[in-house]
Amino acid sequence: MPELSRFYGIVIKMYYNDHNPPHFHAEYGSSQMVVDVNTLAVIGGRLPPRAMGLVMEWAAQRQEALQDAWLNSRNMEPLDQIDPLPYTPDSQRHIAMCCTRSGGRRRF
Repeated sequence: MPELSRFYGIVIKMYYNDHNPPHFHAEYGSSQMVVDVNTLAVIGGRLPPRAMGLVMEWAAQRQEALQDAWLNSRNMEPLDQIDPLPYTPDSQRHIAMCCTRSGGRRRF
């Protein structure tokens, strides 16, 4: 599955020619969730709350790029990388607290 982005230990992926609705997969440690590209609703799985918040923030800022990636994946065209969520001191504290509470691994 092609990797679209990676930030704070979160990996965003999308399958080629996958089933509808348009969606992407987010992985953090052993947790996974699937998010609808058009509505940004979680349609499967779950991540620790803070990791989920970072994914949703990232997706809201890059929704058009995600929609383009979905169209490319359906047409079996190359998928471009999508910019990660910028690293900020606040975000690092945010995810570090998530990792500490959930037992996840910290990968910066």
